[in-house]
Amino acid sequence: MSRGPIDPRSQSGVALIMVLLIIAILSILVLEFHFNARVNFAIANNIADDLRANYLALSGMNVAGKFLVEDYNDNKYDHLNEDWAMPLPPIPIGDGMVTVQIVDENSKLNLNRLVRTSGSINKRTQDQLAALFVSLDIDPALVNPIIDWIDPNDQDVVSGVYEDSAYGYSQMTPSVQPRNGPMSSLSELRQVAGFNDEIFSKVEPYVTIFGGSRININTAPVEVLAALIESIEPGTSGDWADVIVESRAEKPFKKKNIRRDLKRLGLPSNLARQLNKACTVKTRTFNIKVIATTNETTKVLNAVLVRQKDRVDLVYLRTI
Repeated sequence: MSRGPIDPRSQSGVALIMVLLIIAILSILVLEFHFNARVNFAIANNIADDLRANYLALSGMNVAGKFLVEDYNDNKYDHLNEDWAMPLPPIPIGDGMVTVQIVDENSKLNLNRLVRTSGSINKRTQDQLAALFVSLDIDPALVNPIIDWIDPNDQDVVSGVYEDSAYGYSQMTPSVQPRNGPMSSLSELRQVAGFNDEIFSKVEPYVTIFGGSRININTAPVEVLAALIESIEPGTSGDWADVIVESRAEKPFKKKNIRRDLKRLGLPSNLARQLNKACTVKTRTFNIKVIATTNETTKVLNAVLVRQKDRVDLVYLRTI
């Protein structure tokens, strides 16, 4: 059976459809390519901003370190009237902004000092921390779980039973085990039995895991000074702590004269003597918080620096 002649118009219609189909496919490919290019460009920009913000934060930390070394050589005592302790305005650097805050770690109670290297409990620090907890409306019995978290054995400090049983660590999901050694980060306190975010936020401004055994009497918050005094002379902490804070604002304490100056303020002789043992006026350990922003990217750097005569040593660094 023979076919009739093919209508040219029909062939033209098929060709037109094929052309339109090819154009549609090419358009989709071009749009996809354009979209991917924009996404990749945005990712590259974000990575670049992240890198710039990270370097800005590190620069802020280095500037703070240099500032602290210069301050070390300027005087023999640290206090809150010095430049390093003053709030600094945001500093514009290039297309970014950097904010630096320096806090004296010796103005806080050191949790890691609750347990001596020998494994025995430091009664003085235990009493100080218990007094602080009472003033903050926190159960002072929560000092014991911190001790059990840090001390090298597996027994509860009060009952003597296995720590997992005493605090229910093995029942937690995910399972938590006491460190049985010094804390490596203050946020670790959230994992200690009895602590939660609310309690942590209350106690965080007044405790540390770094620094020496003595508190800087010139920089410690009134709450910390009150805890020191309460652990020595119960019932008189608030009044004397306020007296010390008011006095140091006008005339900071100096190393050789702490006891004499405290007695001059009217403190009882024994309290002045004990505070002289528990306090210092020179700080080596500082917490540096740097907030660096470039475009839409922000980096928060938290570092702990130990100051020497001619340098600072980095002992802790975290960037988020």
